[in-house]
Amino acid sequence: WLAPADLVALGLPDGGDILLHTTSATLQLPAVPVSGVSPGTVVVPHGVPGMNINALMPSGITHLEPLSGQHRMTGIAVQVSAAPQGCT
Repeated sequence: WLAPADLVALGLPDGGDILLHTTSATLQLPAVPVSGVSPGTVVVPHGVPGMNINALMPSGITHLEPLSGQHRMTGIAVQVSAAPQGCT
């Protein structure tokens, strides 16, 4: 769920894992190259078994959308790194 060029920049082969970091959590998931994903973007679908993507979303008053009062659920800034080999 990354642009193929981003996967290359991270030095990851297809099938390697990435770590997504936010101020709230770190999530490990497989790095999947997808040609339709814009460089610099990570797409993580909801509902993947064993993967709580909601944990990455920061909470608190500063993370509310001002008009609706709802938490921001898209466009969450993350840091991406290659997961160490053998990391689970």
